[in-house]
Amino acid sequence: MANSLVVFNIGRMLKVIAIHHNEIAANIYYIARFLEALLLAINAFLIYEQCNGKYTNSGKENFACIDAARSNHYLYNYAMIGLGFGSLPILNIFRSVRIMPSWLAVLGLIGYSFVIVGTVLDGLQIVGDPEHVVELMIPGALFEICFACWLIIYGFPTAPYEVLHVEAREENK
Repeated sequence: MANSLVVFNIGRMLKVIAIHHNEIAANIYYIARFLEALLLAINAFLIYEQCNGKYTNSGKENFACIDAARSNHYLYNYAMIGLGFGSLPILNIFRSVRIMPSWLAVLGLIGYSFVIVGTVLDGLQIVGDPEHVVELMIPGALFEICFACWLIIYGFPTAPYEVLHVEAREENK
């Protein structure tokens, strides 16, 4: 459930930054993150309820939890598809207004495209081995790690006018 709160707040914070550049992309991203948070919270709650809150090392409860996770994984897939589609417009905006470096935005566009493809293939049960789906998630995970590191080191501009100054400096080079 804590993950859902973090996901929702990431959406809220990035919406505040993106809304100055493209209101539609900012709202799409915010709605995608809200739905992702909601679906992940519902999934966690259903798994908890189906396991009756028990998780022991003795047999049948473990199988019930594993079955619960497998039966509800479609909620995770819907959440990831929404995240992927919702992230593409905002990453394109961040790239075009130079809020983040182009290489990072392109990595995000590629990474989330792989997330979409992987979860759709998993949902349609086209991929036989679940490990192949996980492999398709690697570019998206790599983006998220790089993005987090970039935010820690550089952060976002604190005001819309700072983006214009960054653009002007880069154009004058």
